[in-house]
Amino acid sequence: MTHGDVLWTPPPDIRERSQVGRYLTWAEERSGRAFEGYRDLWQWSVDDLPGFWSSVWAWAELTPDAPPDPARVLVDPSMPGARWFPDARVSYAE
Repeated sequence: MTHGDVLWTPPPDIRERSQVGRYLTWAEERSGRAFEGYRDLWQWSVDDLPGFWSSVWAWAELTPDAPPDPARVLVDPSMPGARWFPDARVSYAE
């Protein structure tokens, strides 16, 4: 093996067989965006924090006592100590 050798290539049907692939399809249907692959998803997660993380919340089918306000997804981005979805309340028992 030499430096740069490809160790693994995803099969052609990876989008149908993986959770991230199913999420990509789901997110395309709801957001109107096109995701050719993971890189496009990553770019969306960087460019549109509220849109991306609100979609992850919906994809996970979280049932909060108080749904998250998309305008308040990340209220304090400082690290360490970032504050995500400060108004949302989730029951861990559910």
